[in-house]
Amino acid sequence: MTLRVGDLGERLDMRGQDATGAVRKGRLAIGDRIFMAIEYRAKDVHAGTGEASASRGIVAPNATVSGTVKETGEIAVIDCGADVLVRGDTLGAMRVGDAVEFTIDGEGKAYLIPTRG
Repeated sequence: MTLRVGDLGERLDMRGQDATGAVRKGRLAIGDRIFMAIEYRAKDVHAGTGEASASRGIVAPNATVSGTVKETGEIAVIDCGADVLVRGDTLGAMRVGDAVEFTIDGEGKAYLIPTRG
């Protein structure tokens, strides 16, 4: 998703921890562009029908997501009409091409990456 900061207000302050646990702060201003990726955890994983869907059209905590595994690894990609990033270790033995259905386990982890343009 590409987001223009001015769409959310004049300024957006962010705060979070990096991989070392250190607190990092960032400030985005009007006109800045970012790329945001959200990584979710899956629970109640089982084989699905392959039909791409998310309950109520929203990928959020406790939503049911159904789709096809596009990529596996530390972070897996599930096609449910849009690419959804899921921690690979929460999907069990699912492989590329498998139809899968699962429930989103809690809030996702967001990664914001400033871009140019």
